Amino acid sequence: MSGIAFSDHLSLAVAVRSAYKTYDNEHYVLKGLNLSVPENKIYSLLGPSGCGKTTLLHCLLGRGSLNAGRVVLKYRKISEIGHMPQNVALHKELTISELFLYYGMMFNMDEETVREKSRFLLKFLELPSDQNRVVDSLSGGQQRRVSFALSIFHDPKLLILDEPTVGIMRRGKLLAEKDPLRLLEELGCEYLEDAFLQLCKEDELISEEADITPDLSYILPDKHSGSQTVNYDTPFSMHRFKAQFTKNLWMLRRALLITLFVLVLPFVQISTFQMATGADPIDLPIAFVNREMPYSNSHCSNLSVNIFSDCFMNETSDVYLSCNMLGTLRRKKLKLIEYPTLDAARRAVVKNDVWALLHFHENFTNHLATRFNDGTSVRNDTIEMANIDTYIDQSNQLLSHFIKTKMLQTYREVMKMAFDTCDLDPSISRLPIKFMDPIYGSENTSFRDYTGPSMLSLTAFYIPVLYTGAMLMFEKDGGLLERIMISGMKFSEIAASHFVIQIVFIVVQNFGSMCLMYTPMFFNSPFEGSVVTTYFLLLAISLVGMLFGFVIALLSKSQTDAAYFGIGCNFLMKFLCGMMWPTQGMNHYLQIFSYFLPITLATDALRSLGSRGWDITHPDILLGFGTTLLWIPILGCTAAFIMKKKSNWFE
Repeated sequence: MSGIAFSDHLSLAVAVRSAYKTYDNEHYVLKGLNLSVPENKIYSLLGPSGCGKTTLLHCLLGRGSLNAGRVVLKYRKISEIGHMPQNVALHKELTISELFLYYGMMFNMDEETVREKSRFLLKFLELPSDQNRVVDSLSGGQQRRVSFALSIFHDPKLLILDEPTVGIMRRGKLLAEKDPLRLLEELGCEYLEDAFLQLCKEDELISEEADITPDLSYILPDKHSGSQTVNYDTPFSMHRFKAQFTKNLWMLRRALLITLFVLVLPFVQISTFQMATGADPIDLPIAFVNREMPYSNSHCSNLSVNIFSDCFMNETSDVYLSCNMLGTLRRKKLKLIEYPTLDAARRAVVKNDVWALLHFHENFTNHLATRFNDGTSVRNDTIEMANIDTYIDQSNQLLSHFIKTKMLQTYREVMKMAFDTCDLDPSISRLPIKFMDPIYGSENTSFRDYTGPSMLSLTAFYIPVLYTGAMLMFEKDGGLLERIMISGMKFSEIAASHFVIQIVFIVVQNFGSMCLMYTPMFFNSPFEGSVVTTYFLLLAISLVGMLFGFVIALLSKSQTDAAYFGIGCNFLMKFLCGMMWPTQGMNHYLQIFSYFLPITLATDALRSLGSRGWDITHPDILLGFGTTLLWIPILGCTAAFIMKKKSNWFE
């Protein structure tokens, strides 16, 4: 490293000595670079793409570190530095005046100063006089001039422009550092391109004779460099927070349709879910063959309306229980289709024309009466003839379960009326299992009632993930986040501004979601617990989702990466939180894993709050809160670790 005393060069605005930069310890982006930029001078670096210009500028700005060497800036305060990135890096949804006000607020400039600077720069840079023009409507050249205006808006003492041409660089080395006219004169060239080509040829000859690159494997980044670059170690600032918060509000207003979409998305999801699931299928086609009656459904319909006018167990009775069972099934909104033969009905099931087949044997009612009358002496053939042979398409588990349930309900209802007519206890016909009144829930609990809390927690978690991740990735794309952070904005201020807006969304969305789910005027799902406890549990889930969105944005390089990550995690949560199937039915190790996810135990707690009426003192409710709240410091520490270890997390 050079022994030059930087304090002896107070007239230099920038000094770089013996700078080396490598990413793999083999290929050097910067190679022994020495550079001196005098004060009050325009200094331009000329070199091909990939020669290290942008890397050098990042090191000057403190956004990157050298492996060896030293960088010293005379001006180190953020307010003294102006930076224009290679890309325009503008919030193109904002107007020119909004951008000027945003950067003015960021540098704590008062409104009058912002207006004066705006008028001057609009005229000086020949920008449109209409400050309310949206940046996206400007031409490419005008956008670059707006970008330049922002870099000088706060009157910096040192202005660093990336890609706007006098030092000439090649392969991380400075080939020449002279006034352009003097350089052209010394090399006998007319154009800088010719001068650059001649210097490259001379450098190629020198490189073949000796390679002076040192072994830097033992040098840790920044540990021995003693560089003095931009000081970003500033406390949380309310004026920067206000600038970011105001800009976010402008962005939400400008993208009003997207804002409204995100706001109402939970309501749409929950409403769609409630209307699409849990209801009994209607007009489900069921085939039947009734050999107790002649072929033609009209024979059952022509019978007396009160077919229980006589006891079916009397030998002289004219009661046909098959007709009564078919009528009861029709009232349960099943579409019954009669077939003349058993083979024809079976073919209908095979062809998927119907979902099930019911077969009533000849003299079904008489055989059923004999079965009850004879008791233990009943013959096997009588038992068989008293059965309703049922063939079900089991390819759809939910529909087959629905058909079985309706058949059992129909049998119980018909036999109760039949035994009442006979003045006998209907319990004789029941299975020897008696289901008492439920301890929790009701006898009519539906699949929708079970999955509803899962949908509520998944929505409370995933919508903040979606919004937070999308907003941060929007800032990262195009270098927006890097630019505002070089301008002094801290991540804590960015996160706080997003948090305030997001918390408003969360409060409104969770309140609306609970109203949709549980109030009688909407879907009226069972709810026996505390409204306040349920609401705060949803808030905790949403906070975890917001932090998870921050982590996804920090890890992702593009919006596509973030989208894949977010969608994948959404499906993982959906499958493992107990929404699709109870966690008790999972693989043992997968079940244990699911309990460590943010919303699995919280979903169980929501379900218990709704259907069981437990309060926060119950261990299961406390466990749901505890596992959810535990993820807040875990994700916060993860985000801090990523920002510390991943130096380019903002790119």
